[in-house]
Amino acid sequence: MEQETSVTKLNIEQIVADILNTIEREREREIVARRYGLYDRKETLEQIGELLNITRERVRQLEKAVVAKLKAVADKDLPMVKQFEEVAIAHISSVGHVARVSDLSAKLTKENSKIDQSRVSFLAQLSPKLSVIDDNDHFFHAIGVRAEHDEKKIRESVGEIVSAIKEIGKPVDSKAIHEAIGHADHVRVTALASISIPLTTIVPNIISVHPPNTDSGIELKNAPIGGTNPASIINIAPVIIVNLFTTFVIATIPTFCE
Repeated sequence: MEQETSVTKLNIEQIVADILNTIEREREREIVARRYGLYDRKETLEQIGELLNITRERVRQLEKAVVAKLKAVADKDLPMVKQFEEVAIAHISSVGHVARVSDLSAKLTKENSKIDQSRVSFLAQLSPKLSVIDDNDHFFHAIGVRAEHDEKKIRESVGEIVSAIKEIGKPVDSKAIHEAIGHADHVRVTALASISIPLTTIVPNIISVHPPNTDSGIELKNAPIGGTNPASIINIAPVIIVNLFTTFVIATIPTFCE
C-alpha cells in the first residue's frame, strides 16, 4: 500500500511570477494572470476583453497561444515547472495517483487560499507529467499523474466505480470495490472516489471519502441519524454506502463518464 509522504512547501507565488515574467508582452501576461486567477479571482473572456478593449475571441486566442507556448518549453526552459512537477508527483503518487487541487495545495502552500489553489492548478496544466480535471457538476477540481491517470482514464475509472456500486447494490468496503473493477489496490479506488462529487456528497453526514489516513482510506463519520449512531447500523466499517440509504444512493448516482 502506498503511504503518504511529507511534502516540502513551495513558494508557489514566486514560481508563478517567474513563469509570467517569461511572457514577453504585458497584455498576454495580464490575460493569463486574470484568466487563471493567479492574483485575484478568475475573470471571464468578456471581462478581460472589456478591460483590454479587445474581443472575447481575441482574448481566447491569446490565452490559448501563450499557454501552449509555455507548455512547449516547460521541460527545457522552465525549471520551476519541473520543480513543482516533481514535488506534486511525489505527493499525488503517495495517495493513489490522483488528488483534489485543494488537497494538493494544502500540502504545497502555507495558506491554501483560493489563489494558491488557482496557482497550483495553473502549474499543473503546464506540467507534462500531470493531468488536470476541471471542476463541474460531477468532479472536484483534481490533478492526476499522467502515467497512471490521464484525463480520459480518470473519468472512465470513476465511472467504473459508480457502475460497480450500482451493480453490487449493497454496503461494501473499498476493497470489495477495487476487486470488482480490477484496480491494483483500494487506495487508488479511494483516491478516485474522492474526486467524484456524487460519491462524496450524496450522504455527506455518513461517509467521508478522502485520500487515505487509514488502511481503507474511507472514514465512517459518527454523526447521529435520528438518534442512531451509523456505526451501530451496520457491523462493517468503513463503508461506501450505508444500508439504510443504499436504494437511494443507487437510484441517484448519475452516469457521467460517457
